[in-house]
Amino acid sequence: MRARKAVPENANCPIRNVLDRVSDRWSLLILRALGAEDPLRFTALKREIGDISLRVLAQTLRRLEQDGYVSRAVYPSIPLRVRAGRSPIHE
Repeated sequence: MRARKAVPENANCPIRNVLDRVSDRWSLLILRALGAEDPLRFTALKREIGDISLRVLAQTLRRLEQDGYVSRAVYPSIPLRVRAGRSPIHE
């Protein structure tokens, strides 16, 4: 007889999913910075956080955007302006 793999009872818990998404070091700092001010440009967000690399900031913002925690708006101007802000879904 095969032993079944134990699945935790709370594997689909919404709170667990949120904590899993924002529990890394940078996500919380990004969300805090975006929540404190109006939407920020990428470089202003980098300046606000400080010691994050551009690559990690871009990756973390993409993941937060995919999960619906932040929204991104592109403004038609030269140079191209991109602002990130809290998603209206999670306000």
